[in-house]
Amino acid sequence: MGAQCYQGQTAAQGCLEVAPGVSSQDLSGIDLWNSPDLSFTLGAQYGFRVSDDVLGYVLGSYTWQDEMLSSSVGNPKSRVDDYGTTDLSLGVNALDGKFGAQLFVKNLFDQFYRTSVGTLDFFGIERTHTLAYTYKRRVGISLSWRL
Repeated sequence: MGAQCYQGQTAAQGCLEVAPGVSSQDLSGIDLWNSPDLSFTLGAQYGFRVSDDVLGYVLGSYTWQDEMLSSSVGNPKSRVDDYGTTDLSLGVNALDGKFGAQLFVKNLFDQFYRTSVGTLDFFGIERTHTLAYTYKRRVGISLSWRL
C-alpha cells in the first residue's frame, strides 16, 4: 500500500480508502513506469575509399522500444505503444580530419510515436500526448571544417 490512486480509479481497480478521504493502491507486480520490457538498437556501417584523401561511409541504425506505462501510479490509459525507427546517413570525411559532410535521414519511414500519455482531466480521458522531437522524418546535411 502507499501509492496514490490514479484519477477515476475505482475500488474494483484496486483503489482502497485507507482513511476518511484518503485513498491508496498497491502497485506490487505492475510494470515500472517509463520502463519498457525490451528496447534495442542495431547499427551497421560500411566504409569505402572515395579518393586517396577521402573516405566515404553509409551508416544505418534501427531502434525499437516495447510498450510501456508512462504513469507513475499505474494508470492503464497511460500506456505508450511500441515503436521502431530507422536512421540512415551517407557521408565523407577527409583522412586528415579537416572536413566532413553527411546527408542524413532520421526516422526514415516516418513512424509516428508518442513518448508519454497523460490523463490530466476530471474524466480520466487521455489528454496529454508527449511527442519526441524526432517523431517526424527529418532530412538534413551536416558539414564540418577544421582549420
